[in-house]
Amino acid sequence: MAVLRSKKGFTLIELLIVVVIVGILATVLISRFSGAKDSAYLANINAIAGQVSQAAMAFQANDIDNTEASTVAELQTMASELAAEMGQVNLTNDGTNWIITHDVLDTKYGEDEVQATVNMETGVVTAAALPAAAEE
Repeated sequence: MAVLRSKKGFTLIELLIVVVIVGILATVLISRFSGAKDSAYLANINAIAGQVSQAAMAFQANDIDNTEASTVAELQTMASELAAEMGQVNLTNDGTNWIITHDVLDTKYGEDEVQATVNMETGVVTAAALPAAAEE
């Protein structure tokens, strides 16, 4: 009597190999996307730095005695969209520069690692960049 065995379906080994390959591909893709997110946060910092520069220069030009904008509220009088775009972005003033940072990048790379600066007097922007080790 012949043994009737169906040739349909996959073996357990074949299924396990497919699961392992999908897992490896998922790991590679997730690591690629995390770098893209960091780049997006960085672009956000640099875009806001440009807006801060324009607002600081507009404030200085409109002020009679050429004083610099020293509070975020003063910047927002010149660029009201800053309030809507800030979200996780932080603006601080050290007396000479506006420092723009992002909460996610501060947590990941440490404070003072990824920041853009805007000179209060001249409006010159120093763009933020990811640390060299993070770009590899």
